[in-house]
This record gives sequence, structure tokens and C-alpha cells, in this order.
Amino acid sequence: MNTRRRGVRRALSGQAVVEYLLMTAMLLFLFTGMYKVLQTSLRKYFISAGSAILTAYY
Repeated sequence: MNTRRRGVRRALSGQAVVEYLLMTAMLLFLFTGMYKVLQTSLRKYFISAGSAILTAYY
């Protein structure tokens, strides 16, 4: 009976490790995608703001 509980405990801890790894990978891909999207949109905003500032002075 004691060995059966150890097996269940190991299976649950193994499942937790797999869930943590999957969640870490999912968050990594999510933040990487958000960074790429925000980087391109911020670049467009800075270019348009810079051209508006330059046209105001020149």
C-alpha cells in the first residue's frame, strides 16, 4: 500500500512539472509575440510623431 501511494505522489509531481513547463513555454511565446507586435506599432508611432515634430519646426 505504501509503494502505491509513492507512485501516485510521483505521478502527481510529474504532472505538476509538465504543467509548469507548458505554462512557462506558453507565457514565453505570448510575451515574445506581444513584444514583436508592440515593437512594430511603436516604431510607426515614433516615426509619425517625429515627422510631425520636424514639420512643425522646418
